[in-house]
Amino acid sequence: MHPKSNPHIIYKKLEFFNDINMKKNNTNSLLNTFKKFIIYESLLKERFNKAKGVSVL
Repeated sequence: MHPKSNPHIIYKKLEFFNDINMKKNNTNSLLNTFKKFIIYESLLKERFNKAKGVSVL
């Protein structure tokens, strides 16, 4: 049987590529969550500083 026509080998290859894509997506979503958290944190700090400025005046 020719290896290219063997469905099991093809399936294994697909599984492998799916695994790689899943890992990429997971890394991206982790990075995005981290970025969102940093943005959120800086917004909170900005608001806190504004509130402090108001309370000082």
